[in-house]
Amino acid sequence: MTTYTLMMLEISGIQPFIFGSNNLRINVSSSALVAAVTDKWLEEILGQGELDLQHNIEKGRPLELAIEADGLDVEAIYIGGGNAFLLVRDTADIGRITEQLSTRLLIEAPELRVVMATETISWDQEILTDKHQALRGKLATHKLHTAKNRPMAGLGVTSACAYTGQPAANLWYGTPVSHPIVTRVEKYLEYADQQFYDLIPDLKQGELEQVKDFEDFSGSDESGYIAIVHADGNRMGERIKQLSKKYNSPQQNRAYADKLRQFSESAREAAINALTATVKRLLQSRQEDKGKYFWQRSNAPKGTDLPNVVQSKHRDKETGEIIPVIPFRAIVFGGDDVTFVCHGRLGLAMAQHYLHVYGQQPIVDDEGSAVGRAGVAIVHTHFPFAVGYGLADSLATNAKEQGKDEKTKADGMRASIDWHFGVNGLIAGLDTIRSSSYTVAEGQLQARPLRLQSTTDWRSWETFEELVTEFQTGEKWHGRRNKVKALQTALRGGFVHTQSFLTNYDLPDLPAAKNVQPGARQTGWFGNTCVYFDALEAADFYIPLEVADDN
Repeated sequence: MTTYTLMMLEISGIQPFIFGSNNLRINVSSSALVAAVTDKWLEEILGQGELDLQHNIEKGRPLELAIEADGLDVEAIYIGGGNAFLLVRDTADIGRITEQLSTRLLIEAPELRVVMATETISWDQEILTDKHQALRGKLATHKLHTAKNRPMAGLGVTSACAYTGQPAANLWYGTPVSHPIVTRVEKYLEYADQQFYDLIPDLKQGELEQVKDFEDFSGSDESGYIAIVHADGNRMGERIKQLSKKYNSPQQNRAYADKLRQFSESAREAAINALTATVKRLLQSRQEDKGKYFWQRSNAPKGTDLPNVVQSKHRDKETGEIIPVIPFRAIVFGGDDVTFVCHGRLGLAMAQHYLHVYGQQPIVDDEGSAVGRAGVAIVHTHFPFAVGYGLADSLATNAKEQGKDEKTKADGMRASIDWHFGVNGLIAGLDTIRSSSYTVAEGQLQARPLRLQSTTDWRSWETFEELVTEFQTGEKWHGRRNKVKALQTALRGGFVHTQSFLTNYDLPDLPAAKNVQPGARQTGWFGNTCVYFDALEAADFYIPLEVADDN
């Protein structure tokens, strides 16, 4: 009888660790450190020093090797994104692995902790799928009972770190910081930069610089906005549960371990492929005029120029030099979810393109391609980043419901997107914002969240894009800012005010778009939902990623 130990570990405290600062360098380097824990550290800990164990991790990815056939001491079934699921031959190695990983975290990132759970398995007699589900439940329980981290108080006369609350050990850009922050940024910012350039090998380092501060997204525009985009795969946990039902005997343990690894790697690759394609699309859509590079909608009426230009440059604060930049920064990627920041006017188009490509990626199970959701929080560059990320996460969760299957009513079966324009700087939950700012006597001003595609429902990205294009470029609307604002005000007033607007501006009806009913073009509303408000609100904040080959 062969007995192994299953070990599942997760890094806790990740979100405040990554998003708790309004310093982009710290956000990016903190995320790179979290990724390195499972993608880099684990490989180093297992194969070097005191342990020197035989394992199947190479360059941060698990190879298709089996513990029972290939002489391994540790088999990684899946790793990445601060999570790992390992099959360990000798139970004594569990404590040694945990000790070394915890010690390294304590030195380099004391704000983080390792949460771990284990289960022994008689490989020839017990069922791996049952043990896997039990282990997931045990880990969830351990996470609930993990003590919260509390920064150590300063001793004597000290200055507190602006980011961790620990005693400051240095000045960094004029700000007192603790030793872990200095080490983290110096060590992992370069690692994060290289991860990005590995995604886009055609983009040479130095050709286009990555932004280093949130202000870099807006250049010289003091009222600039960023888009915080959080996208996630739908129903991944449910898909794993369905997958496990097919492997219900000890004889299928090896097949399940291999399938689980393949599923995890395919989910990771789906997100990375979609992110890579989105960045490439951004670069392809960059326009040039007399040596100046920018993003702008190109299809304007003849003889007119469209506003909303995003420049591909910023001025270095220290040297004053004009530097060519890409207005995008990936913060979290490497698992089945991604978080990135870009210029506020590019956020919706980038999120939509990401979901479109993500939906074409295969997942190794019997349910077909990946299905995703995205939340986009468009906020001022100085808006609290943790709050902005929380809003983007809430928007992504809200979007999942709009992706319901028409027959089964299960959430997350269709790709969907939700967003919010935080132009007034209000800090509140999504429900509070929408009840106070988007609810009127007639009903809901916002139609979002939207599905990416729909053959019958007007609440789709296709319909939204048709309408926003008309308000930006249509002959009756382009350049008529007062008219657009007047329509927004009329829609807030309901049916009667909208009809008065049409009469005052001598319009037969509002713009047509896919699946929009004729009655809605007279009133602006369909039932208790406004058809046009989303597009009007986005008119100043939306630049599509247009490529010449599209036409």
